Amino acid sequence: MKSYVQFEKELSAEFREKLAKTETVVEVGDVFSQTAQKFLKKILPDITLKPTLQIKFEPTSPPYYVIPQELKTGQLKELLDDSDFPAILERFATACYNRRLHLEEIEKTKTSKRPPGSPNT
Repeated sequence: MKSYVQFEKELSAEFREKLAKTETVVEVGDVFSQTAQKFLKKILPDITLKPTLQIKFEPTSPPYYVIPQELKTGQLKELLDDSDFPAILERFATACYNRRLHLEEIEKTKTSKRPPGSPNT
């Protein structure tokens, strides 16, 4: 099994910084997709992907990302079957999922109808 943890480490600091600056759930998905593309490019520098064929953030259920079926062939299939690529993507996606939950909680707090300091009853 091949390991790409070194690339994960190279991308992690920038990823965390960008993720921390996100203010909307849409931005969270964008940060994930951009990071996934960079990660893939580090592993397969010669790969060229159409803009419509990207690894996307999917917050509804683990692993919190979706790879288009058209990409699950050739070199990418090998990555998915015989490396830690899926696990690393899942770590990035889980961080995005947690950030999304945080942003949603902030939004709920902002839209709360109770005045600040009022009791919860």
